[in-house]
Amino acid sequence: MIIIFVRFFYFCAAGYEVQGLDRIPDSGPALIIYYHGAVPLDIYYLIAKIYLKKRRLIYPIGDRFLFYIPGRPI
Repeated sequence: MIIIFVRFFYFCAAGYEVQGLDRIPDSGPALIIYYHGAVPLDIYYLIAKIYLKKRRLIYPIGDRFLFYIPGRPI
């Protein structure tokens, strides 16, 4: 239910669109490299879109320098 809400919100609010889902395999490994810009909200939509279309979960990772930024939430 949450995934459907996230998908609807991004489509209506931002007109966000994902292209190239046909290039993601249905099984096996895949590497997705993305740039989220200043606000990392688009990764939530990408995770929701891939899960709804391919029934696969993706696991984002970040560089360790992100954990040393002052003022970040714990």
